[in-house]
Amino acid sequence: MNTYSWALRSLRHPLDFFYDFPLIDRKKKLLYAGIIILCAVAARVISLLITGFALQTQAPYQVSVPVEAMWIIVPWLTWSVSSWGVSTIVDGEGKFIDILATSAFVFVPYIPLSLGIAGLSNLMTLNFDYDTTGNPNTLYVSMLVFMYLYLFLQLFLHVKVLHDFEFKRTFWVIVLSIIGMFIIWFVGLLLFGLINQAISFVITVYKEIMFRR
Repeated sequence: MNTYSWALRSLRHPLDFFYDFPLIDRKKKLLYAGIIILCAVAARVISLLITGFALQTQAPYQVSVPVEAMWIIVPWLTWSVSSWGVSTIVDGEGKFIDILATSAFVFVPYIPLSLGIAGLSNLMTLNFDYDTTGNPNTLYVSMLVFMYLYLFLQLFLHVKVLHDFEFKRTFWVIVLSIIGMFIIWFVGLLLFGLINQAISFVITVYKEIMFRR
């Protein structure tokens, strides 16, 4: 089976997919997961570019591919690390490589749905209006909510099947994993700030020494 076949299976038979996918070769798992992530990044960038003007959150010329890629790659990687850490504590059965690979396929619905919603937004803008609270077109927001709920459902099945958890434990593992993601982001930003300050200090000292010579 190729990436396309696995992607279709994750949509049509998610329970079977999350059970069978970890059984394939390690290199293939990483290859297929990488392709899905690249497709998700491409879908995000394209959807931002083609979204109806009145519903755009940023102008097309403001869209940065590296920045938008981070909105997909960073959550994927930090979720994998956090989920692996939490599931290990609660005796989950999934290995890190399996969590990393299968969680990439959680983005499969995002690819067609984000592009479809962006395309339909151009039709919505023909009759675009704002409600009394100033929010965008209700139908557009509803479709986005549906998309993210669908992604959450895929995420739920991913955790439940991969680790063989019951419903309640699956829910709490997801909650704790999300909390873990925020902790990782906080520590990462803190380290980035400290490293940036250290580099600035070294550069300042170097310039001072060179100035006094």
